[in-house]
Amino acid sequence: METPKCRICGKTEWVGVYDPEHLERAICVECCPKATHWDEESGHQFYYESGEGQMCQYCGIRRNDTDYDYYDGDENE
Repeated sequence: METPKCRICGKTEWVGVYDPEHLERAICVECCPKATHWDEESGHQFYYESGEGQMCQYCGIRRNDTDYDYYDGDENE
């Protein structure tokens, strides 16, 4: 199967994951963080994938490969 085009920019280069039954939802890793998705969520939405770690359910990028802020405590700790 051919990689579908990103629904925002139209490129196929960074479209890593997509639902074959809903190709119109495909989005690339560059557009995903600033987009509103089909389910009204915005930006990356991470879930745990066994063997892969935290991955975005829309574009497939690993959380470690993003600018996500992992810090959730007091900087003086």
